[in-house]
Amino acid sequence: MESLLGDSVERERFYTILLALFTVSALLIASGGVFASVNAIVAKSVRELGVRSALGAHRWRLLVLVLRRGISLTVIGGGVGIAIALAITERSRVCSTRFRRPIH
Repeated sequence: MESLLGDSVERERFYTILLALFTVSALLIASGGVFASVNAIVAKSVRELGVRSALGAHRWRLLVLVLRRGISLTVIGGGVGIAIALAITERSRVCSTRFRRPIH
């Protein structure tokens, strides 16, 4: 009995660690995507930022402008992602599909 319980706990621990690794990988990939988006925004608006700077805008104000654009894209993308995840979850409940393996 003890060995069965130990095997079950080890298996669950392995799956938890594996899930954590996938989660960290997804976060790293997502942060790379956010960086690429902000980089593209800055690259497109270099001229605008230069003009604003020449007209006397402070660096802090320019930084806030760039970050506001990047954060808005992140919030929109996160909202769309959460909506899709909720739709998939609801559909799996309606179809009685389980994504998780039952514990015996």
